[in-house]
Amino acid sequence: MARPLKLVGLDGGVYNYTPAHEPLTPSPRGRFETRVAFAAAHVVVDPFRTTDPLTQPFIDWDATIAYREYLWSLGFGVAEAMDTAQRGMGLDWPLALELIKRSTAAAHACGGFVASGAGTDHLSKGHSVTLQDVTDAYLKQCEAIEAVDCRIIGKSRPGRCRSSRRRLRIGLCDRALPGAPSCHPSLARPHV
Repeated sequence: MARPLKLVGLDGGVYNYTPAHEPLTPSPRGRFETRVAFAAAHVVVDPFRTTDPLTQPFIDWDATIAYREYLWSLGFGVAEAMDTAQRGMGLDWPLALELIKRSTAAAHACGGFVASGAGTDHLSKGHSVTLQDVTDAYLKQCEAIEAVDCRIIGKSRPGRCRSSRRRLRIGLCDRALPGAPSCHPSLARPHV
């Protein structure tokens, strides 16, 4: 028999909901052997403290990290601070960085794998940006992610310097990996 869940109603009150069927429970396992399968896990918002989750979310950090630990137990890596799961859905760069710090610490503690998105979302919106602005923005977030010993996922931003994407990619690689023969994504080495 399925266990009841406590849910928050529209009036802010709590009610019990019992699922109609027993959920599937996959058995925990270690990391996959030949590939890294990333989950873009969402954050858990505290429903009792959040009045507007898109502009001022209050994150339930314990539940958020517990969900990541569950994903790691199934063998997944976590792609943290990505547009699909958090950014653009309520997390600004300072809150995304806090998520990256907490998730990275938890991953190191339990042997999980996490890589985090670096982008340009902290640049002011609505004004023209130069190639240098975009390069500096990426480097700022890359440095912050590296400072907590986390791997980096470069997030593309189609609206930023469209005509200069290739020059930006090459410029970032030259600054981040001086002397590297190439930074083409197909030559990147996977983390094992």
